[in-house]
Amino acid sequence: MSSILESKMLGETLHVKTLPSGMASYIIPKKGFNEKFASLVVSFGSCDLEFDVDGRRILTPEGIAHFYEHKVFEDAELDYFNEFTKLSGNVNAYTNFNSTVYYFSCTENFNECLKLLFDMVFSLYVSDETVEKEKGIIEQEISMYDDDPNWRVYFNMLQGLYEKSPVRAEIAGSAESISEIDVNMLNIIFKSFYVPCNMALICSGDFDIEEVYSIAEEKIKNINSPKTKKSYPTEPRSALKDRVSEKMTVAKPIFCLGFKDSHTMDDVYRLSATRILLDILMGGSSEAYNKLYNEGLIDDGFGSDYSLGNCYSTIIFSGSSRDPEAVFKEIIATIEKVKKEGINNITFERIKKKHIGRYLNAFNSVSTPADMQADFFMKGFSIFDLAEALENTTIEHVKERLMGCFSEENFCLSVIDTK
Repeated sequence: MSSILESKMLGETLHVKTLPSGMASYIIPKKGFNEKFASLVVSFGSCDLEFDVDGRRILTPEGIAHFYEHKVFEDAELDYFNEFTKLSGNVNAYTNFNSTVYYFSCTENFNECLKLLFDMVFSLYVSDETVEKEKGIIEQEISMYDDDPNWRVYFNMLQGLYEKSPVRAEIAGSAESISEIDVNMLNIIFKSFYVPCNMALICSGDFDIEEVYSIAEEKIKNINSPKTKKSYPTEPRSALKDRVSEKMTVAKPIFCLGFKDSHTMDDVYRLSATRILLDILMGGSSEAYNKLYNEGLIDDGFGSDYSLGNCYSTIIFSGSSRDPEAVFKEIIATIEKVKKEGINNITFERIKKKHIGRYLNAFNSVSTPADMQADFFMKGFSIFDLAEALENTTIEHVKERLMGCFSEENFCLSVIDTK
């Protein structure tokens, strides 16, 4: 399958193709830009702990996706960071709940960097000795996260919201869980998920597109893809807890208020409508935001987000406050007020235009659209799908989200208080 999509709103084109190997590819031409960017997205993240491979059930420890990410950069002979530097490229990676992404940026030697990226991701060098050494490194990383109040308040919120979903588990796992990882498990991950049909290639910049396809097809030909099916537990609608608190060394309390959402709309319209809704409710121009700000209950760090994946869907309000409970009550009161009085059409149109403008501005960058496409690949749509959804989202879409997102049973307020 191959198609060239055009977006009149964005003034951009997107080349979408399924390569012969089964790998998805998304190419974003950026003529005249010096920077070039590429990523390989693997549909395997921290939530993917249970899966079937060719009919055999596999259970893995928390943190294995992140652990594997670290090992990809190792080789018996090469230092991949140095090899990219020699080519004037910068390489890195990250693991989130549903994917692992390996990426580089450069201004020259793009084809050579792309070949090196494929070589790095489609090989695995592990031994008992290197795996044990890595455990010590990741234990230090886990300890660092444990000391980060912003990290703690977020995962405390998720653990309060969710009872069974693996989104409860921290991305790096725990010292106990990573102690179970061994060479055999890493090889299972490599053979099960690091295969073309479970991945996407995303490139953005000024380069020869046909050369990109040629490199990709040459590097991943003759790689077999097993039949892999992920499994997730059924999650109750209501939150596990409505309050979670912890004391740490912070200047003033920080909070994270989460609402457990359910999947009731097509993903791309759900994303568009929810983002607009959150801005209407608590954005910088809203009545509630300005009331809280003027009363000194929130500061410029207050914000909202909508996070969704294979086994979770969460609306989040977060920031710092001398009285998080008062902020929580104001947010709830605002939601109930808007439910009762309705959404002003003028406000809706203004916020919608704001989001369209923000989305347009993202395409002034080379890497930002590619980063968004990496995220959207996991959600099953493209950057152009969201552009179309933003244009066509109606006030009725937003009202549906308002009535469906919030209840007395689906929230958790997480607070990190001062010691």
